[in-house]
Amino acid sequence: MPNLDLGVQFAVTGASKVKKLLDNAGVAVNNLLHRGQNRLEDFILKRTKARFGTPGSSPMAQKDPYGVAWPPLSPKTKRKRNKNRSQKLVDTGQLYRSIMVIKKNMSTAALTSPTGGGFSIGVNPTFTGNSVKYAWTHQKGAFNWQGRRIPKRRFLGIGPEDVKAVREEIRRTVIESGLDVTGN
Repeated sequence: MPNLDLGVQFAVTGASKVKKLLDNAGVAVNNLLHRGQNRLEDFILKRTKARFGTPGSSPMAQKDPYGVAWPPLSPKTKRKRNKNRSQKLVDTGQLYRSIMVIKKNMSTAALTSPTGGGFSIGVNPTFTGNSVKYAWTHQKGAFNWQGRRIPKRRFLGIGPEDVKAVREEIRRTVIESGLDVTGN
């Protein structure tokens, strides 16, 4: 079959514009993801630290990730502390201050809880050696040298309310970015 030249030529001038739009969209999404990752790390870290608050200061205060109240201090512990230091898991503040975001490439963390977001929240052992032992004891529960039980007071982890809050934070981040997530 012979070639038939109809004398029609097509110039695809819109392809470069579409490529530029896609490139710009890719940059915008990557920037959003980076900002969102940092914002999410801070958000989950703040929620974890809110568990150390005084009762009534936050819905999460003095509760584990699943909303279960931490066991009360023993009468002996209460007697040893003065009235200004009756808060659970807060005596010197070392444990609270040692909680941080742990990136994948940080192998120094002794006790971590994965978040599912490419990072963990954990206890930094370089902050103080005692906070790591203290963290394990309260996260897992233990027995002291006298054989007395120290109850589990989990402070690390992601519970159902955290998942809801993270979902809302991601939605808020996307809306603030100006990206159209409605599909329109």
